[in-house]
Amino acid sequence: MRRFEIQSGDADRRADKFLLQVCPKLPKSAVYKAFRNKKIKRNGKKCTFDEILKVGDTIEIWLKDDDFGTLDFSSVSEALPFLAPAYETPSFLIYDKPTGVAVQSSSNDKLKDLTTIAGNWFCSVYGKPENGFLPAPCHRLDANTSGLVVFAKTPAAARVFFRMQQEGKIQKKYLALCVGIPKKAEDRLHWHWGKDEKTNKVFVRPTPFGGSKPIDTSYRLLEKNDEFSLLEVTLGTGRSHQIRAQLAAIGTPILGDRKYGNTTANKKYHVFYQCLTAHRLVFDVKPDDLSVANELAGQIFIAKLPKEFTKYFPNTDQQPKE
Repeated sequence: MRRFEIQSGDADRRADKFLLQVCPKLPKSAVYKAFRNKKIKRNGKKCTFDEILKVGDTIEIWLKDDDFGTLDFSSVSEALPFLAPAYETPSFLIYDKPTGVAVQSSSNDKLKDLTTIAGNWFCSVYGKPENGFLPAPCHRLDANTSGLVVFAKTPAAARVFFRMQQEGKIQKKYLALCVGIPKKAEDRLHWHWGKDEKTNKVFVRPTPFGGSKPIDTSYRLLEKNDEFSLLEVTLGTGRSHQIRAQLAAIGTPILGDRKYGNTTANKKYHVFYQCLTAHRLVFDVKPDDLSVANELAGQIFIAKLPKEFTKYFPNTDQQPKE
């Protein structure tokens, strides 16, 4: 699935023309079949081929990755939400990754690969580095999880980041828009985790089971209404799908999560990707003799909230300050 927020360069165009642009390998007959089969959504609802797109529209294209082909950045620069990093320091780029974009991809599809986007942006601003090292991701997020991803500009910066991470000096805080209200306003859960490699689905339980590994998940209720809760989540461990499976297990699945979520709620609110964002990075680093660490000492970086969060919690104070 790919998700686009329409900007000025693609506004006032028919939906089928936009789809032909971003799926250059797809025959016209397949394009119109996708519309007939409801594979194209506009603002969460079925989109017809002749609809005129407007600035701010969200287009979701539910097709296989290979259908999108290899994309020329200049042709869709207006449709890509984040080509430039949200923050930059002398040694790091910090991207606010949109939903539907992979951090790294094994395919040649540059649209979903944030590493390629970061490298192209870096070369356009600074030129191709003489040593050939392009910005490299220091950690990962699921493709359909949005939020902050750190890229190191140099191998030395990457080593310092990994060291800080191993020493517990980097706090990663997530925000989750959940269906329902947790029984406790705040809790730290020491549960156990296992994964079915065949289905790529994980299981969490409060007690150990065969082949399980311990996990550590903390959450805090920030806001709530009649149907949803906004939770801040902090990980003590970082296992695959940990937040998604853990929150579902305590009765507050993430809205839009197709693997662990509430199918009825997802359909009711027309959300089909998990409303989970890596919202805040806090560097608990004291200045030392490493200049790379110095530039991050005491820094806090905050991602913008996806519109689904502000739709249901319009008065939240979790947005970054302008």
